[in-house]
Amino acid sequence: MPRFSVSGAVRQLSQADWLKPLLAGIFVDGVEVTQVIQYRKAAAHLTDRDDHGPDNSIGLVADKTAYVRVYVHAVFADVPNVQATVTVQRMKYGVWVDAGTLSQQGPGVITALAEPDYETERGTLWNSLNFVIPAAQMRGTFRLKVVATAPSRRSAEYTQVVGASLLQTLRVRMIPVRYSGDDLAGNHVDLPAPTIADLQSTVPQTLDWFPVSRTPELSIAGTMNWFVPLAGAIVDGKCPDAWNSLLSWLYLMKMADGNRPGWLYYGLLPSAIPRSGAGGCGGGGAGLGAGPVGRQESMGHELGHMLGFDHAPCGLTNDPNVDLAYPAYEPYDSETSKMASIGEYGFDLSGPSVLSPRVGRDFMSYCGPRWPSLYQYQRMLQHSALNPVWIPGPGDVRPPNVQLDLDGPIPHYLPDPPPPWVVDQQVPVLTLMVIGRLNGGVIEVEHVVTLETVATQAGTPLPGARLDLIDDEGRIVATTPVRVIETLACGDGSGGCGCSGGGPVDSGVICAVIPEPRRGSTLRIVRDDEEAWIREPTGAPPRVEGLQTAVEGEWLRVTWQEEVDAYRPLRMLRWSGDEGETWQVLAAALDAGEANVPVATLPSGSALIQLIASDGFDTGVSEWTHVDVPRRAPDVTIIAPAAGATVRAGSLIRLAALATDSFGHPLADDQLQWELDGQQVGAGAEVFADLMDFEGDHRAVLIADDGTGRVEVMTDFWASGNGRAPFRRS
Repeated sequence: MPRFSVSGAVRQLSQADWLKPLLAGIFVDGVEVTQVIQYRKAAAHLTDRDDHGPDNSIGLVADKTAYVRVYVHAVFADVPNVQATVTVQRMKYGVWVDAGTLSQQGPGVITALAEPDYETERGTLWNSLNFVIPAAQMRGTFRLKVVATAPSRRSAEYTQVVGASLLQTLRVRMIPVRYSGDDLAGNHVDLPAPTIADLQSTVPQTLDWFPVSRTPELSIAGTMNWFVPLAGAIVDGKCPDAWNSLLSWLYLMKMADGNRPGWLYYGLLPSAIPRSGAGGCGGGGAGLGAGPVGRQESMGHELGHMLGFDHAPCGLTNDPNVDLAYPAYEPYDSETSKMASIGEYGFDLSGPSVLSPRVGRDFMSYCGPRWPSLYQYQRMLQHSALNPVWIPGPGDVRPPNVQLDLDGPIPHYLPDPPPPWVVDQQVPVLTLMVIGRLNGGVIEVEHVVTLETVATQAGTPLPGARLDLIDDEGRIVATTPVRVIETLACGDGSGGCGCSGGGPVDSGVICAVIPEPRRGSTLRIVRDDEEAWIREPTGAPPRVEGLQTAVEGEWLRVTWQEEVDAYRPLRMLRWSGDEGETWQVLAAALDAGEANVPVATLPSGSALIQLIASDGFDTGVSEWTHVDVPRRAPDVTIIAPAAGATVRAGSLIRLAALATDSFGHPLADDQLQWELDGQQVGAGAEVFADLMDFEGDHRAVLIADDGTGRVEVMTDFWASGNGRAPFRRS
């Protein structure tokens, strides 16, 4: 009696079951549902049993587009011109009910092979029948009913349960950096701070790599000014000192913003900021990184560090930051020479294209082409920093007290008890912070401030170093370790990072945090029983008064009077959109008496503005003033297809965008209208449209209109018969 592989298990078929494929001459060997990477017949290519997983056991997430690959095989001899349909079914009152059909990607027909080669079939899209599940349909638990049809008009059926009840959201707080200083040749340049649209254009690779919703939450955590080039050599993969100075400021901005749980902080630099050596820098222990506009892979890599991921091994035997637990996916890797293979076949929807584990390297490595591995992707599922919640699907109605047979396991589970991020709520408290950098092993303090924030301990303790808070009588009333956040550089090549760490920890960002401090008169850092730094109050506490604000075109002009005795006090503007219940940082690194802040830093509507000035021990707070921020045109960026990308001709093309109004809310579908090669093709943040079957240049245009402003953006791309970029003479 024939045996057919179904969903990673071999099951014995009844006589009636196996007669159907015999009569049709074909059978469905399996259905792969993937968003980034997925298991399918792991034993057919992975030689270590510990690396195996059941088919479709890599969890899927809600609100992220998925791709369905239907594998049809012949029973005896090859069968040409095989087609298929896929129907979505949802459970209602204990019965699977049809809820629509999926759109088919190319090819429309295949030849079902009797003895297909695994690597050839899996590694190319021309050997499977392919369908798309739009992000809006990826919610809850549903079933796919597949019907494959041979030219004889006889058919083979298959069902696959899909679980997409885990919703994860990428939340990024951008700290835009405005540059005014010399370039590397000594000429003065002024570069404006990046905008939300710039962040939208830098985040797409992260959205492709991470198991998150197609719609991220992007906001601004205040602007800051910078004045010196980010120059210096990368030594042992470590960030140059100029970068560490910038990162210490960014860390201060994060803490001043409240160090909001569930948000990843990223300093976004002008693309032309003067720099050499490093193309980006960050410290995972600080939950923060920085890089220029447009460097998408650098951003994804740095955000991976913020999730707590070390480097994946790729020949970097001396890198102390390599994750020793990273598997050797044999036969692509070996325990003695790991090269960060992704372990399974990755899928990139933007092509669409398949990435083989023979060539794909994990995105936390320094080899390419980069893609999330089995190892890293599974670590990102239910990750607290990605804000996981569980949601039902549309029309997911089930009768009470009825046990349902869902035709196999659902590839996710509901945690019980709830994970700690559901029950542990971090709240801001008054916190004293000392922040600086470690330069050649020497502690250099840059900021001392007391303000309300979520007090977390970042980095690792610096051996032999502590911060003491001392009262008027010379008694130590509080003490805490000085911690160092080791920062690693990304090389300046256009391909992203190219570095490795090594050597002693003698550079990075330092911090020492004392929550809810008692009143003290002296701060002192002791290292190896010797005083390394001391700070005492310089005089009267800071006073700030006479705050005034005015919107002047694209700028918010702020003026005030102050009395501050401290050398280099911290001045910072903050704003509130809820009548002072909560505050967010607006700008920092300010000169005395006056500041000009881009109005686009604030959402439209009513806001309160306030200035704080701190000498470390005391903080002066102004009276707040009210400002009305006018509405402005939406921020819109096309993320697929990317400009200059190559897609497959004669197939469905994914048109996707990020679009928010000036309040920070995503635009509604009817406010987004797409045109492809001059023809209207649909509305919404994600549309799948038929691409004409010819090779050559194409143009997608998106018109966004929220009633306040109309924005038109476009992208030019290329289509080829095989989805590969053509050779063009320069």
